[in-house]
Amino acid sequence: MKKLLGLVLVVCFLITPWICFAQTGGNTHAQVIYTEVLEKTTATSTAIPITKIRPDVDKIIGIEVSCLNGALYGTAAIYDWDTTVVTSAVEVIAEYEATSSMQSAGRFFPFPRYIVNGVSVYQEANTRVTIYYIRN
Repeated sequence: MKKLLGLVLVVCFLITPWICFAQTGGNTHAQVIYTEVLEKTTATSTAIPITKIRPDVDKIIGIEVSCLNGALYGTAAIYDWDTTVVTSAVEVIAEYEATSSMQSAGRFFPFPRYIVNGVSVYQEANTRVTIYYIRN
C-alpha cells in the first residue's frame, strides 16, 4: 500500500507541472516593448501615424523626455488624438518634464494606457521624447 501511494505521488509530481505548462501554451507572458522616438530642435506638435501606433491595438506603457543641446528643461505631453491640433476636450495620456541639461526623465504607468483615436505629441525645443508601447 505504501509503495502504491508513493507511486501515485511521484506520478502526480511529474504530471502536474506538465499540465500547468500545457494550459499556458508555453507562454511566459513576455511582451515585446516597442518605442517611438521623436527628436526635435524646435517646439512642435507631431501626430504619430496610426500605422506606427495603432488605436484599439497598441497600449502606451511609458514616456521618457530628454534634454538635448544644453537645454535646461524640456516638457512633453502625449494626447489621445489623431491630429496636431489639440483641443481642450482631448484626453491627456501623460505630461512629463526633464529638469536639467542632458537629463532624461521617464515614467512608466502602472497599467497600460488604451489608445482610442491615435497619438499626438507636443514637445518643447531641444528635446527627445521616447514613447514605450506594447502591441496585442
